[in-house]
Amino acid sequence: MPSEDQAVFHSLMHPLHHGLHSLWESNKAGVLDEGDLIAARNIFITLILTPGGQAWWKSFRHLPPPIIVDYIESEIINSKKEIVPSYEFMPWLLLEK
Repeated sequence: MPSEDQAVFHSLMHPLHHGLHSLWESNKAGVLDEGDLIAARNIFITLILTPGGQAWWKSFRHLPPPIIVDYIESEIINSKKEIVPSYEFMPWLLLEK
């Protein structure tokens, strides 16, 4: 992925990650329904399962608190059969310039 596209991807994924982290914290505090957390998690994971998402996560995963990294990575492993990469239903994500 060209560096310009990487910057755009990061600018989109970074707030999605923070949103998921916030929703996870809210769920743990008992103020957010588990279904809402699962919906947000699934959206995030569909993007992480793309080639660009995997590269982004590999370079970014050292920054968040380990507890949220563990949650995301365990959900990636546990959800692979249920959640498909977003490019399978949005093929334009794989288009090259």
